[in-house]
Amino acid sequence: MITKLVLLRALLAAGAVGFRSDRPTFSVCVSSDFDDDALWDRWSALEAAGCATAFQSRAFVEPLTRRLAPALGAEPFVVEVADGDGPMLAAAFVRRRIGDLRVVEFADLGYADYAAPIFRRGLNLDPAAAAAIEAAVRKALPPHDALFLRKMPDRVDGEPNPFALLAGARPVGTGPRVVNLGAADVRDLGVVRHMRTNLRRLERRGGTIRCLTTRAEALAALDRLFALREVRSAALGEVSSFARPEVRTFYRAVVGTGVETGFAPVYEVDFEGEILAVLQGFAHRGRFNVTLVAFDVASRAAKTYSPGLVTFVQALLDHAGAGGACFDLGPGEHAYKERFGGTIVEHVELLRAGGAGGVVPVVLETARREARAFLRDRPVLRDGVRRLRGR
Repeated sequence: MITKLVLLRALLAAGAVGFRSDRPTFSVCVSSDFDDDALWDRWSALEAAGCATAFQSRAFVEPLTRRLAPALGAEPFVVEVADGDGPMLAAAFVRRRIGDLRVVEFADLGYADYAAPIFRRGLNLDPAAAAAIEAAVRKALPPHDALFLRKMPDRVDGEPNPFALLAGARPVGTGPRVVNLGAADVRDLGVVRHMRTNLRRLERRGGTIRCLTTRAEALAALDRLFALREVRSAALGEVSSFARPEVRTFYRAVVGTGVETGFAPVYEVDFEGEILAVLQGFAHRGRFNVTLVAFDVASRAAKTYSPGLVTFVQALLDHAGAGGACFDLGPGEHAYKERFGGTIVEHVELLRAGGAGGVVPVVLETARREARAFLRDRPVLRDGVRRLRGR
């Protein structure tokens, strides 16, 4: 059972970067009472003044920890670290069972593109200071066999992610594709010119693309997106990740609150009374994260106008026009993403055994990571392995 509050005091080495010798202590607080308004007030204050991705914003984390994680059988909790100058960092975690293992990991449950703590600007931690914080945090964690920290960006809002500084943290070779909007005029991209032509053709036949601004419209479009994803998954013989009502409820909560503030934009392409495509993203601190996209694969109009790509391009142009800094197409190595250029921002991961039972799984996970990296640099061998596995 995770206690509501655990306080630890830990001595830091004198002279550690980011800490003054007259303040040699810091505290670690672990909380699982998500009805505690004070917890969310502290989270909001640190988020506003510090560094955070969209997926660690309160708008995303609060409904995930309050509703989604328990519904999926995970135990959520928040860890906060403070020193004499105030809050340093906070991170949302879950503990869940994977087979016989008790695993602690970031609270993303497969629905976040990035996982990281939120943290105070200008921490300037060196690896030794980061390791001291890790040691204290791990003492405060609930019993676990393994600690898997995945999908970490190496930097957040331009500053080093403290957890990515830890010994053993390694880039995994894959991650989201990000277009820097200051590097060139995105209107010159071939895919942008092509899709703008498609959009003009669509509009001449009465079609429209809109960025929705009301809660009712956005939620109706989101329901259409879920339906389109389920149809696509069924055609591939897969189970949609949105088949569970708890997941749909989570996204409806995030989008329903965020669409009118501009945090959770939703685009839809309408043609002859049918919604051909829906795109949902997060606009946060100059970054647009594309999170959900679906289009009607059975429609003849979809084959003619590529409405899915049209939504990407419209969101890109709108974000660039509003002065956005970058457009994040999300993780996944898809050919259509390469048409936008940009660069791959590698995720970083950290795997730790929490006890004897976690040693072998951590070794195996590390070996899998290294094998993926080895094959990634050898595409001919990689394709041969995939054929042998029937993929």
